[in-house]
Amino acid sequence: MGCNCKASGSMPKFDENEKKEKLIPIILKYVAKIIGFLVAVALLPLIMLMIIWFMFDTIVLNKEVDLRVVIDKFVKNKKFFNSDDDDDDDDDDDDDEYLTEDDVVMLNVEDITIKSK
Repeated sequence: MGCNCKASGSMPKFDENEKKEKLIPIILKYVAKIIGFLVAVALLPLIMLMIIWFMFDTIVLNKEVDLRVVIDKFVKNKKFFNSDDDDDDDDDDDDDEYLTEDDVVMLNVEDITIKSK
């Protein structure tokens, strides 16, 4: 059911050896995780060099890879280079060229001009 701590008025007693047995596996688990993390961090430069060499070997040294074909497909598609479809907000800048000072109503602006009496 429960320890009935409130009714008895005393706290349940735990064995101190029981705490130490549970604490040691927890410490070992975190030490193993920290060592694994440090090994992974130490191997990152080696992994990055391997990735750079693989990219260099694939792009530069491989005679079968022709990047002009890939670039031509991007240019023909024009999906990546055409910004008219993506952002219509850029076109709003040209709309206010025909407006005059009388056409514009200023909101939330204080009048700072010197008025003569």
